[in-house]
Amino acid sequence: MRNLKAIIVGRDVVAITAMQSVLDAARLVATKRVGAVVVIEDAALNGIVTERDILTRVVATERAPTNLTVAEVMTPNPVTMTPDKQFSHAIATYIG
Repeated sequence: MRNLKAIIVGRDVVAITAMQSVLDAARLVATKRVGAVVVIEDAALNGIVTERDILTRVVATERAPTNLTVAEVMTPNPVTMTPDKQFSHAIATYIG
């Protein structure tokens, strides 16, 4: 079984700040062709905003993405793990 490092090696982290607009986040998701962007504040992980966050917390509720900050729709303090963990461990943590 592969570890997480083998899966993520060579991939760029796509990041945004909490005070940027949800429109900025959506544009990053689209242009970088990723499903989520990490939210960084003071060089530390603060949250994550996913396509699903944007869809369910903005689009489905008919809120304007230009009027919302990432902080208002992100998932704060996501669970993290080190790259040496096995992929199966990550899946078990996610569903578990």
